Amino acid sequence: MENIFQTMRARHSVRAYAGVPLTNAEREALNEAAVQARSPFGPKDDVSITIADFDLSGPQRPGTYGVITGATTYMLMGFADTPDARLSAGFIFEQIVLRATELGLGTCWIAATFRSSDFSAKADFPAGRSLNIISPVGAAASHRTIRDRITRFIARSDRRLPVESLFFQHDFATPLDSDNDFAESLAMMRIAPSSMNSQPWRALVADDGAVHFYSAPSSKMARLDCGIGLCHFALAEEAQGVSGSFYIDPDRPDPSGDLSYLRSYRRNP
Repeated sequence: MENIFQTMRARHSVRAYAGVPLTNAEREALNEAAVQARSPFGPKDDVSITIADFDLSGPQRPGTYGVITGATTYMLMGFADTPDARLSAGFIFEQIVLRATELGLGTCWIAATFRSSDFSAKADFPAGRSLNIISPVGAAASHRTIRDRITRFIARSDRRLPVESLFFQHDFATPLDSDNDFAESLAMMRIAPSSMNSQPWRALVADDGAVHFYSAPSSKMARLDCGIGLCHFALAEEAQGVSGSFYIDPDRPDPSGDLSYLRSYRRNP
């Protein structure tokens, strides 16, 4: 991706589409992104992704309860029922979403407001794997619908939690300084999409240079959402020419409250 910071800032949820099919080049680029996407949290086989077309005038019209209009193509994702697979699913699918954004295409993560039976028949997944997530992908309509505006308001799409509520240094009582070495990468994590814009991710930059990531119990989608946020963080690190690794730290700080530990991260020497 040429300018991942610009792409992450440009990405937003699109719910009204122009009904224009993907070009062959766009479809090939998305398929390539799906093949190349990786996660540091588990085997890629834990996540299955299919790109499927629908005839809006046919008997298998995709049902999203009016949330999405005009979309003829959807990306479908299923994943294994494990905590790490949920992290991987968010991490992998967001890479494809960002590639779509780079191509000038709209997307919208959808976890609940769709009729699974309308999509499952086209989900080319291994036996026993269910469809969990869909996203329309295509050219956005020229104007947002009234329903889209209402949905954005309900989902709090334009509101973000302040940095001092999400990211800390030294301890969980000290908000992250704007000049911290990880400030830019964490800023990209902050703008990642999440269910109802809940932003469940939390991060503590320790004095030894490690970053410890946690999840707040926002919803059953929290771990998937955190995978999306961690994708933004990792891509931002890579874009700055920094290499690093995620790992499980048995001695990580134990936060007060009900945060759940996810992973730690350290830059390579």
